Amino acid sequence: MPWGDRRRARKRFSLMERSRQMGHIETRKQCGGFTLAEMLVALLVGVMVLVGIYRIFVGGLGAQTTTSLQTEVDRSAQVAMDDMIDRLRGGWTVLLAYPDRIAFTDQNGGQVCYWVDDRTLYRAANTTFSGGVAVSPDVVGLEFTYRDRYGQEITDLSDAPAQAVRVEVELTVARDAYPHQTGEALRYSTCLKSAARLRNKQVL
Repeated sequence: MPWGDRRRARKRFSLMERSRQMGHIETRKQCGGFTLAEMLVALLVGVMVLVGIYRIFVGGLGAQTTTSLQTEVDRSAQVAMDDMIDRLRGGWTVLLAYPDRIAFTDQNGGQVCYWVDDRTLYRAANTTFSGGVAVSPDVVGLEFTYRDRYGQEITDLSDAPAQAVRVEVELTVARDAYPHQTGEALRYSTCLKSAARLRNKQVL
């Protein structure tokens, strides 16, 4: 083979070999998968998405818990207030008058008393403020105000049994909760006010 033909053949072979090697390199790049940097970025994005979902879930759960606890506190306070006011409206005479407890006769002539002990409202059929049944838990405040037939507040409570015509009641119920995400105490409370006029009394 002439020398010129050999050089041309060798050059063609060299170009073919180089093309084959380049194609092999490109194939290795295409089939090599993700790089470490790409995997780290994907992992970071995944973690951020999971954190966002967790925060949404915790926020929704906290809002639901708050609503549920406040509803329970409101219901407990309303049940306690209704119990006292209904019996006071059927009452005849105040037997014992205190700022935070009361005893009176009901419409059947029986004795009824209310008081709070260890954050629990009790009702008993006596004037000793003992025994009885629990009406409502979580009671942190109970206050009675006594008014005479002219609407004036009776400040000397020793006169209340003879002069009281109207009894005003203020009841506060509160419950503490400790959410897991904060660990700090949150107080859910409600305060109700109502009044009742004794049946055998007339207001001028």
